[in-house]
Amino acid sequence: MRRAHAVGVLLAGVLVLALVLPGLLGLNGVTPFAQAVALRGVVGLSLAGLAALLVVLPGRRATWPTAAVLLAGAAIGTGVLLERGTVGLVGPDAPPVADATALVVLVLNTQDSARPDDVARLVVERRADVVVLPETRSRDAARVAAATSAAGWPLQVLADDGAGPSATGATALLLAEGLGHYEVTGRQGGTLAGFTATGKGPEVTAVHPFPPLPGATATWHEEGAVAVATCEATPGAIVAGDFNTTPDHPAFAGLSRCVLATVEGGAGGVGTWPARLPRALGAPIDHVLVDARTWRVERAAVLNPPAGTDHRAVEVVLRSR
Repeated sequence: MRRAHAVGVLLAGVLVLALVLPGLLGLNGVTPFAQAVALRGVVGLSLAGLAALLVVLPGRRATWPTAAVLLAGAAIGTGVLLERGTVGLVGPDAPPVADATALVVLVLNTQDSARPDDVARLVVERRADVVVLPETRSRDAARVAAATSAAGWPLQVLADDGAGPSATGATALLLAEGLGHYEVTGRQGGTLAGFTATGKGPEVTAVHPFPPLPGATATWHEEGAVAVATCEATPGAIVAGDFNTTPDHPAFAGLSRCVLATVEGGAGGVGTWPARLPRALGAPIDHVLVDARTWRVERAAVLNPPAGTDHRAVEVVLRSR
């Protein structure tokens, strides 16, 4: 029996490493561990529930060491989220920025379902200067801009509707007129639309790397790495969108010059998808990367989305160094 209990403790330890700290085993980019670690809150809750189940079983004293290992795993996972920041974990409480000298970046995957008028309301309310809208067709982006302009917040529209009929491949970028005229100067070249826009203001890249679906992790790795490399190679860059990647995944291991603004702003542990899950349980996959030599992150917030999309919005407030 003692040997069986020792095996139970060992297996629990391996499970914790694989689900909570998969990077130590080189599994953070491998199915199913890459998908599991994206939902750290769910993993932690599951480990704690399994530990509780072991404690109430008959002969529970013998299972306490195994339960303790599982609880330790849940605690470690929670600690990682706390370190990355839980600002707004119980709900969005950040007021809009009133200072016109700040640069406000907003990311919202509309999933081709959020109403343009609702998106426009959010943009105007937050006084967003740079708005990245994955899964948004050019016609809907134009409707958003028309509504913001009518509300006194004019925006230039740049968009790529992607290669196929599905709006999943479309990405739009809206820029405040105060930033000056912008043009598309480069494409990300991935499965889903992404592009770089340049003008008098900072260079902005809107991205939407492919998700880590089983059988497509190679594409996910490649496109995530391209998005990160774009920021690293561009002085003063802002790269934003639905990365389909969390800070645990390999793509962000390449960060040196650039930083995750959500983490820097104290909200990196708050889930952005799916919005139907509590903020503590969702995956933080929507991000803004910025060149830390050029930009100081004043704050970050995860905002409730308009109806029709399962992605919460991400807002970061930047200031030039």
